[in-house]
Amino acid sequence: MDAVEQAFKHIAREKEKGGDVRLVSFRQFTDWLDVQKPEVLERLRTLDVGQEPAGGWKAFGKDTGKEGAGDAA
Repeated sequence: MDAVEQAFKHIAREKEKGGDVRLVSFRQFTDWLDVQKPEVLERLRTLDVGQEPAGGWKAFGKDTGKEGAGDAA
């Protein structure tokens, strides 16, 4: 549990620094996945775990015709 606590602290610090970070429940995350277009999911599958796309998330999403793949549902 110490590792989980440290991870949350790290994520919270990134958000405080103005990072584009959102803490969501697993349910919120899976609900978001459920409403994504198949093209978006295909592109997300091309990324490795924790990998940010070249050009950032906004550019990544524009290639699929959405505002951004990281936008909340």
